[in-house]
Amino acid sequence: MEEPSPPHSALSTAAGRGCFVTTIVALVVLLAGLVLRVWVQVKRRQPIKMHDYFYFAGFLFAVAYSTTFLYAIYPLGLEMLNQDFARVHPKRAVQLLKLITASPILWAIATTLVKLCLLALFYEIFPSALVRYLIGVIAALSIMLGLSGILLGVLMCKPFAYNWDKTIRSGHCGNSDAMQIALSSANMAIELMIIILPTSILWKLQMPRRSKIILNVVFSLGLCVCAMNLTRVVLVCYKSRTGFTYTVLLTVLLCTLDVNIGLICASTPTLASLVVARRSGSEEDRATPSPVINSFARRRMKLKAQLSRSQRARDNDISLLSMNTEDNETLQQGSGLGRSVGDTSSVTEGEVAEGI
Repeated sequence: MEEPSPPHSALSTAAGRGCFVTTIVALVVLLAGLVLRVWVQVKRRQPIKMHDYFYFAGFLFAVAYSTTFLYAIYPLGLEMLNQDFARVHPKRAVQLLKLITASPILWAIATTLVKLCLLALFYEIFPSALVRYLIGVIAALSIMLGLSGILLGVLMCKPFAYNWDKTIRSGHCGNSDAMQIALSSANMAIELMIIILPTSILWKLQMPRRSKIILNVVFSLGLCVCAMNLTRVVLVCYKSRTGFTYTVLLTVLLCTLDVNIGLICASTPTLASLVVARRSGSEEDRATPSPVINSFARRRMKLKAQLSRSQRARDNDISLLSMNTEDNETLQQGSGLGRSVGDTSSVTEGEVAEGI
């Protein structure tokens, strides 16, 4: 016997529609960043490096996490999940609970890959031994946090099926609220380290102030991620006021944006090289006269070219004339000197003859 269709779906509420549309927009932006990143690498024939592998792997898990969230909203109806919904639609409720169980594991893997992508990029940019040591420490902390999230997601309830099957009498779960607060707080602390690391170094580099500001703004997008983690902590603490399903809906949305914004920050330096190249190309185009100009400008340029050629020819004539004048004066001085030398030599010979 088939289950009756639910009277409402999550898309019929403002919160459901907002979360669904926001996730779709984030996925579109993320996909555009991936396409541009691959295009830049192919165009410039750049080899695939370590941070590229982390980026592509993080992209796959981010898409998987976002797709899971979209499927939970529609058609399953995540915001409608409550006891009445589970009684009327038990199969859908089981599917939703399975997705909720898998989502922390996917998020832990995705956010760890994003952090490793950024850290691998910093390791390539900054050659300082001290900075690379700090990058290694933060990478180790990120990996440990990711493993902790995976283990907590797997071991939170015993047996594991108790996550979605509450009819198991011997089953029990730990404090999921404390787990979410601990993971969000630790994640926020590590992300602050990742933000402070490049911004503190960029201001010491010898580069234009405008470039420093742009790069710091790009890396400071991570502050939005920190704000999202703080909001998650607040939502969990006030879950009794906001309700379970509403808290789950917003929490998963914030986790989705957390991963997507992190990937956008990771791809921004690569896309910045494309902007710089296009800007330099546009400056060269502005310096080169465009072939599509009006006739007045063309005649004016032609007249200037003729005037410049005639001016150069006149200058050449003047220089040749001055050179000829100098040569004539030199020849005249040489002939006069020759006559004076001849007179002197003749007088000398006469005097010698007289003396003899």
